[in-house]
Amino acid sequence: MTQLLLIGYSVNDSFTYSPGVGFNTAEIGAVTVDLYGMARVLVERIKNDPRVNFMKDWKMITVTIGANDICSFVCSLDDPNKLPENHRKNLLKTLRYFRDNMPRTFINVVSKPRVRILLNFSKKTKYCELLQLGMCSCFTGLFFNATSDTRKWFEEIEERFMKVEEEVAKMEEFKGLQEFAVVYQPWGVNSTLDVDGNGDDRTLLGYDCFHSSQKGHSYAGVSLWNNLLQPDKEKQTSWNSPHTRFLCPSPKRPYIYTYNNEVEEKF
Repeated sequence: MTQLLLIGYSVNDSFTYSPGVGFNTAEIGAVTVDLYGMARVLVERIKNDPRVNFMKDWKMITVTIGANDICSFVCSLDDPNKLPENHRKNLLKTLRYFRDNMPRTFINVVSKPRVRILLNFSKKTKYCELLQLGMCSCFTGLFFNATSDTRKWFEEIEERFMKVEEEVAKMEEFKGLQEFAVVYQPWGVNSTLDVDGNGDDRTLLGYDCFHSSQKGHSYAGVSLWNNLLQPDKEKQTSWNSPHTRFLCPSPKRPYIYTYNNEVEEKF
């Protein structure tokens, strides 16, 4: 029986230069322009790890970014409307770098949940409101004169930003390759804090009402796992509790879906 050894996961709260972070090179406050630099660091870290056979071992990378771009960066740009196309260039450059520099790699491109679910949930505490002035200043901060019109504008930019991620992940140049694949995983697209219809679940967020709590990460993790086992047209677009839906490989399809191996099969 083949044994699988998982290497590179974080083992504690760490900065990206700390040993406990593993292969997680996501920087605090990162935006789309930082993707390529983080990718280069990741490739070198994996290549130099003695536990990894760089040429033979398969690697799985998850790319998700955008919350900082939309929350606190877009309103500082000279032309905010250019953000989605700039994201296209950054993401494309990053995926090409992975393809050309790291063999046997599977990449998940994951769109983050929409910013408005963080801002509009019910029973928000004053502490949350205060922190969000800094965490999401483009939507809530007075310095940038955030209004309903500017928020609507930035939400439209966010929609285009997320659409770009799907378009880039599905480009023909990343299909048909034997040892490299990119798949768009949309579990975050329609995610809300009202998961079961009983109202917003504040416990899915951390104390800052911006980042996910441990519970929120468990929802995100199992939803990404489910996306891996779902064909493109059947992928779930919202997150769920690990206790309500946790897919397993089927006897007919014991491996994860790519755009090259999809078949007519329902789990």
